[in-house]
Amino acid sequence: GGTINVTSLAVNTGTLLLSTGALTLSGTNWDNTGGTISVQGGVLNLAGFSTTSLGNFVRGASGTAGTVNITGTFTNAGTAPFVFNATTGTWNLVGGTLAGGTWQVAAGGGLALTASSSVSGGATLDMDLTIPNGVVLTATGGLTLPGGRTWTIASTAGSFTSLDFQGTQTLGGTGTVVFGGGPTVNNNLRATVGTLTIGSGILVRADQNGTIGNGAVVNQGHILAGSAGKALTVNSALTNEGTVEVAGGTINVTGLAANTGTLLLSTGALTLSGTNWDNTGGTIAVSGGTLNLAGFTTTNLGT
Repeated sequence: GGTINVTSLAVNTGTLLLSTGALTLSGTNWDNTGGTISVQGGVLNLAGFSTTSLGNFVRGASGTAGTVNITGTFTNAGTAPFVFNATTGTWNLVGGTLAGGTWQVAAGGGLALTASSSVSGGATLDMDLTIPNGVVLTATGGLTLPGGRTWTIASTAGSFTSLDFQGTQTLGGTGTVVFGGGPTVNNNLRATVGTLTIGSGILVRADQNGTIGNGAVVNQGHILAGSAGKALTVNSALTNEGTVEVAGGTINVTGLAANTGTLLLSTGALTLSGTNWDNTGGTIAVSGGTLNLAGFTTTNLGT
């Protein structure tokens, strides 16, 4: 019923038992491999540990007892994926960091973003994930989104909501990033420092309004506005090496630098502006809709 805050946990070979109240475990790579953490209720806050040192984790009520929060760094120190499953239940990422390795979700488990948090060290999030209203997920060191997985940036009440990339890096993999939520949205995919490369297998889809940019963006994948009445704005220097497609919505590129891929318009509206943007190595294909052009020359219009 009370609270215990262990700020420098080193090793546990006994039992850490939580039934009501709150237990906070933090330190530097603390080791529970010879012990047990048993959650039967209450709130457990975890920081400064790894997948290989977590040890025996028990959670009552088939993985639903109590609340488990990741409030600091949780490192995947092994070669195997860490799986949030029926044993762990759903864990909340609350200002914490998932560092390195692959992270997965299985039946009975989950990962919920309940406050702005981060991923680092080239992590792979092999799961469907929602970034909810008002939350920012920041990546450093690269991030991979595997095929068949969808990450939804879901501003619902107009609060700033974003997937941020801090430092030059690549969003890799073959999955889908969706601007979702609504009805009042403030969805963002940003390079806050350096250049963000959207990898060749990634689809970014605007089901709701959204903004890509802040820092320089290189698109090697597929950016799609296919929902009528929904607008996607690219507000920073964009180099397109993949496909930017408008098929019912609107895309407004305010800082086009160069296109060596394909800019495709079938329905909706596409606006391309910038300073002497270069399409000499790319293609602008219009089969319908409205194309607005500014900031180019006859010699760099291309095909």
